[in-house]
Amino acid sequence: MLNNVLFKYKYREMEFGVIAQPIIENRTKKVSSFELLSRSIAIDCVDSFFGTLSASDVTKVSCIQMNQIADLLSVSNKGDNLRVHVNIHYKTLFNADFIKLAKKIKWVKFAFEINGFECDAEQLIKLKNAFKIIQSFGHEIWLDDHGVNNATVSLLLDLPWDGVKIDKEIVWRSSQEQLCALVHCCKCYAGKVTLEGVEDEYLQDLSVYAGSDFSQGFNWRLLNKGFFMQESPLLLEA
Repeated sequence: MLNNVLFKYKYREMEFGVIAQPIIENRTKKVSSFELLSRSIAIDCVDSFFGTLSASDVTKVSCIQMNQIADLLSVSNKGDNLRVHVNIHYKTLFNADFIKLAKKIKWVKFAFEINGFECDAEQLIKLKNAFKIIQSFGHEIWLDDHGVNNATVSLLLDLPWDGVKIDKEIVWRSSQEQLCALVHCCKCYAGKVTLEGVEDEYLQDLSVYAGSDFSQGFNWRLLNKGFFMQESPLLLEA
């Protein structure tokens, strides 16, 4: 049984529940945004499952999540307070249905997260144009899992990212000095930095010390539907 599910959807005859992991602004200690994560009792590792899907399939799932969270936020009237992080494939940025949807529900502030990938000079030119289109709707595009491979390093330099998420494995095995240097480097190319994998108070303090803007991890409980109905949704009870 999945707890704290915001909504459910079916794909390939399997049912998925979507949970919301809070992202905390280090300066205010309040929820500034959240990431939508799919979970299923039928799959041990959902991330690996989605890694086997085609770009078209990933795009369909991303659009389902966008529509569902827009419906929830329209009822709670909290769409202008919290940014919503959604994982997409980089090819999703060229999908006509996705672009149309991103424009239609631009009142929801999305942050689209993209993992590292290999691309050539011609693709970079097309991607820069695609970035401009999506960003013109008020949405952001973030580089996800920075540090897990060389592709994330080169992409950080080549594309106009709104933010960078440093992968939890990097956070866990880096020293304070290494994290400080990495955060500083990322901020030279992107406006905001989030440390993933913040599981306890020590890592929260480390995130602040390293100079990152946001922290994400299981140090905070998942958001539920009741959270979005609060009069002050930015406050997260312990």
